[in-house]
Amino acid sequence: MIECKTESEIITFDGHVIGRYRYSGASEHYHIDFLESVEVTTDKKGRQHLRFTFKQIGGYTRMPDPSLTLESSQHAQVFVGEVMRVKASRQG
Repeated sequence: MIECKTESEIITFDGHVIGRYRYSGASEHYHIDFLESVEVTTDKKGRQHLRFTFKQIGGYTRMPDPSLTLESSQHAQVFVGEVMRVKASRQG
């Protein structure tokens, strides 16, 4: 299991499911087979975000981009690498 803490939530990946746990208590879960991409992006103000895009019928949907702290930015890169490695291994 790998996890990434953002400013407002904790995101986990167990090799199959991406779990999103908000500090408010809400949670969501997404299966890796529905994931199109995940990446760390930087907005115009230099803030970094974790961007997930998922497949859905008729196109794609994005979950809101959680903001990363300076400390979590490096950890997010490791998280993205692991998720995309597993995704690539399942496409064969």
